[in-house]
Amino acid sequence: MPVDDSYPYQVLSIRVSDGTYRDHNFARNYAWMRAALDSERMTFGIVYTYVRPNWLANANTVRAMIDAEGGLHRRVALMLDVGGCPESRGTSVAVR
Repeated sequence: MPVDDSYPYQVLSIRVSDGTYRDHNFARNYAWMRAALDSERMTFGIVYTYVRPNWLANANTVRAMIDAEGGLHRRVALMLDVGGCPESRGTSVAVR
C-alpha cells in the first residue's frame, strides 16, 4: 500500500521484498520515507523483507532495490522477518 502525507506517526516500516519478489510500492514508499526523515517529519524508518530459503538471492534483491533508490538512509534500519509467511506468528529479528 502506498504511503502519503496523511501518515501521522514518527516511525514507518515498509516492505522491500518477499524473498526475491520485489514490492511494487517500495520505490514510492522509500522516496516518501527518505523525504520525511530528511524534513524531520519522521524520526526513524524500517525497511523489511521476508527471508526465504535462498537467502543470498533475497539479500541481493534487497541491496539492489535500496541502492536503486539512493542507498540506505542513515536513520533507516533493515529488518529481516525470518518467521515465514506474513500470516505466521514467527519471530522477527532486527539488524543494522
